[in-house]
Amino acid sequence: MNPLQKRCGSFAAAAGVLLLTLSGCVTERTGGSGWGTGVPVQPLSKAKGSTLAAAENSADAGQSSGVLSGSGKPPPLPTGKVATPKRTNFVATDIQVEVIPLGGITYDGQALPVVSPDGLHIASQEGAAPSWETILAAPGAVVPVGTRIAVYAIVDNKITTVSFASPLPPGLLLSRGSDSQGFLVESPRADGARWVGKVSWATGELTWLVRGTMVNAYATLTPQGELLYCRRPQNVTSASDLVVRGTGGQESVKSGVDGAFCYPVCGASEDVIYVFRVSRVGTDLESIRLDRTKPLAPRPADTRSTWRISTNPEAMLAHQMASTACIPIRGVEMLSTLNPGEVDTVAMFDPRKSRMVRFNVTTGGTQALAAKTVGAVPSVGGLSGRHAMTPGYFVTGPSGLVFLAEPGENPAIPGTGGWPAVWPDDGPSARVLASPYLMRPLRPGTDTAGEPVPRYLLIGPMKGHDDKLELTLMAVVGR
Repeated sequence: MNPLQKRCGSFAAAAGVLLLTLSGCVTERTGGSGWGTGVPVQPLSKAKGSTLAAAENSADAGQSSGVLSGSGKPPPLPTGKVATPKRTNFVATDIQVEVIPLGGITYDGQALPVVSPDGLHIASQEGAAPSWETILAAPGAVVPVGTRIAVYAIVDNKITTVSFASPLPPGLLLSRGSDSQGFLVESPRADGARWVGKVSWATGELTWLVRGTMVNAYATLTPQGELLYCRRPQNVTSASDLVVRGTGGQESVKSGVDGAFCYPVCGASEDVIYVFRVSRVGTDLESIRLDRTKPLAPRPADTRSTWRISTNPEAMLAHQMASTACIPIRGVEMLSTLNPGEVDTVAMFDPRKSRMVRFNVTTGGTQALAAKTVGAVPSVGGLSGRHAMTPGYFVTGPSGLVFLAEPGENPAIPGTGGWPAVWPDDGPSARVLASPYLMRPLRPGTDTAGEPVPRYLLIGPMKGHDDKLELTLMAVVGR
């Protein structure tokens, strides 16, 4: 059986691990929970002086106003609302946030939506969920004629469907990348090929970036705007290449040799990319140095670190792990550590440990975050004033949305501090919200005093609606 046809056993049965885990908590807390020290304080209206109101109005000035202007059936989502967040200020140890519910969008029960970096638009994959062969770009993939892409704008805290002059064609798949201009899509073709395109947020115009007779898949964007994807001939399934297309249009290729590259992922550093490699001997995650000697034509160079994820060839496993990685945003510093040598780490779900794990390219090791977590998004760095964040992660688990701060150094024990090999079950944490939302980072806004405010989009299932997701805006307003 070739690597692209291989399933991942029991993990394939948990294809909806991200969304199914969100059913772990269904009630917004109204008092101390006993887990951490977070308690809600007085409700905040979104009045003129409100931090979040100011952040909304200032984000990306000059654009539209508002907060956000294989085979097998995908697993069902739980019924009932995950929570009904109120415009409330929460204090959780050293994290203080404001949240505003934005409403719901439709999706296909499989692909999570893609948000623009400025938080003004969202793209969602709707209709009939594609087959796993189609999702994985594997042999047997077909044109997903029942799948469509919808675009939403959020104005004045209300979600509205965007209608373009020319509707997008059916059969497109939502990919994992977006920037301020648009978002990536993939198009399985009737002849077996697969194309990559980009859709404009503003006009809905579809521009084909990669066409031809090859299978071009797993596309994403670096924060610098380069296109990353993998390519193979239709009649070859045991090997595929990693392709980096610079902003000048020039492509550089790293051959998979005796393995198939799939699902490239960006870390916080512009000089390192991660990519899965599926071969007969197993499934690996590789970190690859990106040579930027030619700024408009970077090329994938040497492999710096390799982690053996599985001793079996499991493309599904790579798909699931890549889906949990936080995609960095251009101009936004992702701050998980104060150690300058570890800024290019990436966090993904590791099924071996049943939790999110930092893959540390500097040491070649891993650092396991809190148990049973399925999402991890770093703090926003580079900020000063009262909204400056402590290095760490917002993690998503059965008990809600929690903040883990990077442990500081013990003055009595030189050399201590930093992320441990395994986060202890009784390790310090700050409960932020009782609802286990998945998060997407946004560009910061600005409060009434002109200080930048970190913002995130929260995503959770809508109870009673298997085809809907709830969206919430969260701003970190203090420590």
